Amino acid sequence: MEYKLEEFITYEQPAKYIVESDQYNDSYDIPVLTAGQTFILGYTNEQDNIFDNLPVIIFDDFTTSVQYVDFPFKVKSSAMKLLKNTSKSNLKYCYYMLKYFQKQPENHKRQWISSTSQIKIDLPNIDNQSKIVEKLDFVQEIIAKYKRQLNMLDELVKARFVEMFGDIISNDKNWNSKPLKELCDISRGASPRPISDYLGGTIPWIKIGDATIGDSIYINSTKEHIIKEGVRKSRFIKKGSLIFANCGVSLGFCRIINFDGCIHDGWLAFQNIDTSLNKIFLLTTINQMTGYFRKIAPGGTQPNLNTDIVGNYIQVVPPLELQNQFADFVKEVDKSRFVGMMDAENVRLGEICTIQYGFAFNSKKFTEDDSKIPLIRIRDVKRGFSNTYYDGPFSSEYLVHKGDLLVGMDGEFNIARWKSQDALLNQRVCKIVANSNVDEEYLRFYLKRALKDIENKTSFVTVKHLSAKKLSNLVIKLPKKNIQISISKQLSFLESLIHNFNEENVLFDELVKARFVEMFGDPLINEKGWKIRKLKNISNKIGSGATPKGGKEVYIHNGISLIRSMNVYNNRFEYKELAHITDEQAKKLSNVKVEKNDILLNITGASVARCYIVPIDILPARVNQHVCIIRCKEIIHPIFLHGVITNKEYQNHLLKLAGTGATREAINKQQIESLDVIFPPIELQNQFADFVKEVDKSRFIIKSMIKEGLL
Repeated sequence: MEYKLEEFITYEQPAKYIVESDQYNDSYDIPVLTAGQTFILGYTNEQDNIFDNLPVIIFDDFTTSVQYVDFPFKVKSSAMKLLKNTSKSNLKYCYYMLKYFQKQPENHKRQWISSTSQIKIDLPNIDNQSKIVEKLDFVQEIIAKYKRQLNMLDELVKARFVEMFGDIISNDKNWNSKPLKELCDISRGASPRPISDYLGGTIPWIKIGDATIGDSIYINSTKEHIIKEGVRKSRFIKKGSLIFANCGVSLGFCRIINFDGCIHDGWLAFQNIDTSLNKIFLLTTINQMTGYFRKIAPGGTQPNLNTDIVGNYIQVVPPLELQNQFADFVKEVDKSRFVGMMDAENVRLGEICTIQYGFAFNSKKFTEDDSKIPLIRIRDVKRGFSNTYYDGPFSSEYLVHKGDLLVGMDGEFNIARWKSQDALLNQRVCKIVANSNVDEEYLRFYLKRALKDIENKTSFVTVKHLSAKKLSNLVIKLPKKNIQISISKQLSFLESLIHNFNEENVLFDELVKARFVEMFGDPLINEKGWKIRKLKNISNKIGSGATPKGGKEVYIHNGISLIRSMNVYNNRFEYKELAHITDEQAKKLSNVKVEKNDILLNITGASVARCYIVPIDILPARVNQHVCIIRCKEIIHPIFLHGVITNKEYQNHLLKLAGTGATREAINKQQIESLDVIFPPIELQNQFADFVKEVDKSRFIIKSMIKEGLL
């Protein structure tokens, strides 16, 4: 059931817990907290009026930021609420819900009473809340470990900087120095207001949240985009510009932007940098000075730096060759953030392993007889098993054993270990065997990221192809083997946490599948004797789309969604690869406009037969030629039809329809229209749909976290 937050969350004003003195000291015992990013402002020795009714949620009444606290504390100001739960709610669950629904306020007023407390959310029973919390804690553990690794790399950069350049505040190595304003042009960003009137365009809108501390030195993308009219009221800067956060809790860090875009008034831009300064050296120098800038910034609790203050900062200018040496070091560290390695040589994949490419086995010898040897095709790589078998002669060089490392070379360039019995390597699939100086698990993790990068950059008309030449020449960063093993162990640990988390989430899917079979039986055998209808007779629309002329090159950052086969999975939608097109391009695809409750069915390639109901949050949308829209008539519930199509036996049926050709699978429109669908009474369909909705309510936070986070 849905409840307003105020129905199960109470609050207390923090006035009695406010610290009297801001003379903090790390040797003191009691932390002084804020709900913002800084969280712990310092430590006090004050012993009176300490908040200890724990746990509690600290809610910033102006920014809506939240923190979950399970230790005694005092607070800095009254601009917050101390939130507690009622008996029917788990406080940690409430915390995650608040984080999920957290939005940037549009006005400067107290948010809890006026808006946040009125938000309606689903509140499952207390046991289910606890289960959800357990899963989300898993995710947070993974993210925290990853951030700790990034912080270690940051500390390494800081140490090398001090080693090479000393204390730059006192300039103890007596480097040349100048006011920063003499070394570059400094300008402040600007924000069109209200910003909501200018969002939804194609020009990147760079916010502080796009540059999380501890991430890369670069900003490669933005979450929001503004229209052309907003550019005139903002600050447009070019790719390669250096930007500096000049206010609030984020004050004091720099990033380089890898695209043209606009910055709001929380940024300063450093442009036309003097040739005596290396841009990365300057960035690192500014990042080292965060504490200094916070001390000199006016504005009290919300420090703010203007162009004059920053321009008068005395910048050290060591010899350029030293700056360049340091910049090269930073670049290597930045590249290493994925795997955490500092000392590695660049080698080609073909130099460190044997690559066995598959064979074009005669499709006339393919069979469903499971007494014969399985044949590994592209779609089988990731899932680790095959339901296609081969009854013919073969060479032993094409044999694959359990645990062998495989790569799919069409569509999605997946890499995975083979999980099943001995099988044969079909064409467009290859086996990789590492040399003795290479840890194969390290190689698997490295290639997983590298192949995804290649996939994203590969142009295609119908399906993406990975050439043998490109694979063999792929450059791999290879540290010493002991470092490889250490890296792979850490990543394996994280992978196991993620796997366990996802396994728990899969149980929801299995629950739905079990209920479907319980209510309706096998949709192919139809042992319950339901009426049978052709899909075309219960659908208002069956049809696929097209790719706009120019393909990937014409996609934009924000616009009309273009759904591709890589977005559609059984029981989930992959947001990460979602493309966007202009209104003009969308008009040309108006005949494949996606509507609420439309069923999406992949009809070509290795992902054929994958099926999902379109998420509302990506509409308006179109589909390309690899995805089919199925729009139900009122006589059949789309959730029920989705249950039919994703049924295991029905999926196998669709895969058979897609053909047993040697390379490419496909289901045509005529085949889809002719599909037999069981047709139970609509009342039963609705009952099943209601059950699915309840299950989805229990897991929607988890799915959202996966979509937005590390997983």
